[in-house]
Amino acid sequence: MVTEDLGEVECGTVAMPENWANPGDRTLTISYAVLKALSDHPEPDPVVYLEGGPGGSALGGIAMFAEVFAVQRQTRDIVLFDQRGTQFSSPLVCSAFTIDDAIESFTTPAAVEDEPESTPEQWPVDLSPSTDTEGMMAAARVQVGDRTARCVRELLGKGIDLRQYNSIANANDTVALVNALGYETYNLYGISYGTRLALVLMRDHPEGIRSVVLDSTFPPEIHGFELYPKEAEEVVLQVFADCRIDPSCNAAYPNLKERFIALIEQLQQQPIETADGRLVTALDVIEVMRNIAFATESAAFIPRMIAELEVGDVAAYDLIVGGLQFETEGVPVDVEDGDAAAEAPEATPSEEVAQVTEDADAAAAMPPIDLIPDAGANGEPLTPAELFIDEVQIRLGNLDRERQEKAISLLTMLDKMPHTRETLVGFVNGVFAGDRLARDRAVLLAKIDELSPADVEAVFAITSQQLDIIDVMTFGNSNTAFNSVECNEEIPFESFQKTVDNARNLEIPALAYGIPEGIAQQFATCEQWPSGRAPEYENDPVVSDIPTLVLGGEYDFQTPLSWNKQAFVNLANGTARRLVKPGQVFNRIHRDDIAGALRHLAERRPGGVFNVTDDMPSPPQDVVAYAASLMGVEPPPETDFDTAQLSPMARSFYGENKRVANAALRQAGYRLRFADYRAALEHMWTAGDWAEGEARSPMKRS
Repeated sequence: MVTEDLGEVECGTVAMPENWANPGDRTLTISYAVLKALSDHPEPDPVVYLEGGPGGSALGGIAMFAEVFAVQRQTRDIVLFDQRGTQFSSPLVCSAFTIDDAIESFTTPAAVEDEPESTPEQWPVDLSPSTDTEGMMAAARVQVGDRTARCVRELLGKGIDLRQYNSIANANDTVALVNALGYETYNLYGISYGTRLALVLMRDHPEGIRSVVLDSTFPPEIHGFELYPKEAEEVVLQVFADCRIDPSCNAAYPNLKERFIALIEQLQQQPIETADGRLVTALDVIEVMRNIAFATESAAFIPRMIAELEVGDVAAYDLIVGGLQFETEGVPVDVEDGDAAAEAPEATPSEEVAQVTEDADAAAAMPPIDLIPDAGANGEPLTPAELFIDEVQIRLGNLDRERQEKAISLLTMLDKMPHTRETLVGFVNGVFAGDRLARDRAVLLAKIDELSPADVEAVFAITSQQLDIIDVMTFGNSNTAFNSVECNEEIPFESFQKTVDNARNLEIPALAYGIPEGIAQQFATCEQWPSGRAPEYENDPVVSDIPTLVLGGEYDFQTPLSWNKQAFVNLANGTARRLVKPGQVFNRIHRDDIAGALRHLAERRPGGVFNVTDDMPSPPQDVVAYAASLMGVEPPPETDFDTAQLSPMARSFYGENKRVANAALRQAGYRLRFADYRAALEHMWTAGDWAEGEARSPMKRS
């Protein structure tokens, strides 16, 4: 098939056994599309894309992937397919997960049922994460129990074996699809959950894999639901670290972490009341920080926002929540002050439609596509506001991942903007900018035009509730496929108590406010989801010598940078140890300070002997433990020096115990860039040169 937009595309389906151990039983249909290489003489090994989620649909975004892989497609085929149980591959569909439940997740999420109202009478408030483990689980069972049970009964009634929808089965499907398409070798590109699937393929089916790209890595040994409360804090601390190592930023905004903690404490006592009567609460600021990953441009505004909020100024805060950093071709999502808004003539959506491209005008003249039902499973009609919100969610699936994340961020913050029709128009024009999205933009603008003033306010009422954390994690995915994978290979190996403990033990606990309540819903769902339990090795690190490139975003909180590095450093493969010899201490020095000190002394020629060493002689086990804490992983177990199995050379290294002074170096005028191991490790982690040099682990490749 040849299309004007996509060029030559081969589409089809391949039959797969639901149970690979019993191939003669029930079968599934795996749908695929091959974007054929543009070269007359393409390379024989295609790029096979592995979608994230789990439960995401690659085929639903085929036009986007044609753009994403445009360079690779010059010389290679691009293979897209939907994994089993997702949108176009024998989807796991149950009526229990209806539009009503989707809307309910916006209007009554468990994570915010006890959220304080933004009224002065209710201050002060406490944003400390709950420690009531049993209470949260009980509430979660009430929240998800009925619809989960209904869905399970319906799926089992169709003869579906939910134990067969997991990474091992997905890997088998991938190999069978590649073989059916006639490729002998291939390259893998996985994103998010797709990276975990890629690692399973590298472990179980290495033959034929030429190379791998892991984009936003989710290694199988990571206990994601336990660690989720820590992930937003990792991003926030990364922003603070980036400012600290930038001389200009650090000079203008020093001690950001301490100032931010104090600011949140201040706002919990009393929010800021703006000139136009709005309240900026501690939770509002927490939401901004949690959303950095969805709109990374906002990171540059964070230091200024903190400094301004300390003195009651909300300019930078409004800039971020208003999405002004979201550069678009359409009308920006803007925030005006009260006077400017009063003086400006009121615009209508119809006038805004006239500002988009001619393609959008043409699209607006076409009859709209009916993407969602007019009523939910209970037969009651959906309100216009509910229809608009759901239409937005569906059409966000047409965006590339980065833009989709920014859009989700803006959607969750919509309530912080003026509650006007113009705000909705600006949101749509900003998010769905460009000719390719003209159709989506025109349909949504038409729906805004149909909203009454009460409907407009209802839209903001829906978005005013904080999204449930599981809704964010599964946005655009098949919840049924998500549950089948995660309840098989993640939840059985994890503890909700550890989730709660991690939330309470953060440096900035308020960043985890409400998160354990959302995670409890997944644990409660898995109590009823009959997906079985993965083999124990499914949670072990993967070791492979296949050439692999790892891509990680330093502000990605769903698959944090530490998860990406986890796959490739010694701690991940268990080669690091914490040797404990009572009383043993060493000094250390960062290589930059070795070079800096040598240059300083060579230029000044003070004469004498100088110890080039740091200010903090410390036990070696403390250094390993601190490195593990930066990575967000458990440190290796302590090993007693007397009983440790060491080579004679290694044992001799511990024969001395010295505290080395560097007073002469300081008197010569040199100031250490990294005065102790903590500063050095933090810089190495931030700069990404954590494990430079020859790889000790066969998984570390570039």
